[in-house]
Amino acid sequence: MYAQVIQGMVAPGYATDYEGYIDQLLTFLEQQPGFQGGWSSNSVGQPSKYAFTTLWENAAAARAVRVHPAFRSFVEANRAIRSITTMTQPTEAYEPLILEMGTGDARFVVNLAITIDPLQTVAFEQLAKTRVSLLQKVGRGLVSHVVSRYLGSPGRYGVVLAYLTREDAEATLQNPELQRSLQEHPISEFGGSQTAEFFEVLKAVVPRPAAASASAAPRR
Repeated sequence: MYAQVIQGMVAPGYATDYEGYIDQLLTFLEQQPGFQGGWSSNSVGQPSKYAFTTLWENAAAARAVRVHPAFRSFVEANRAIRSITTMTQPTEAYEPLILEMGTGDARFVVNLAITIDPLQTVAFEQLAKTRVSLLQKVGRGLVSHVVSRYLGSPGRYGVVLAYLTREDAEATLQNPELQRSLQEHPISEFGGSQTAEFFEVLKAVVPRPAAASASAAPRR
């Protein structure tokens, strides 16, 4: 499995235009070979900031679509969108390590950006598996979760936790058992740090049936 993440800012007054474009893009991508799902979301703290994530069978499938004339035609037909958006970072590629999809329509997402000592990756990834198991046990309204390794350099990870509501996410964070785990094994134990950002899900395409057991995406 292969994931791409894009983040950008949309000019004030053009949110509806951008969101309409993303809806069209998801519809287009659904028809492409190797596409496994995707979702768009809007930052709660920075209303002009958007994130767009796509899941693919592999990197080759994503590239095949990116260089295909049909995709170029789609982009050219929507050229005006470039004048209202500003990329806040280049498109980033990740390898999903842990992907689980549950039932329900997620409306709230917690995005974690984690950086650790590259020499601690094995230990950190083992902890991630343990913590995901704990989240499955104590998480309230947890729809899906994705833990991904950044492909550009060692020691960087992205985590997506999708909940039914913000209240569910906050209740989960305050769970005593989870709090104890966070205190016993903080990110600093791995020579790292993390940031968290809240997003609202705008639209999602769930993974195709053949990939559902190995993929995850917020659903709405």
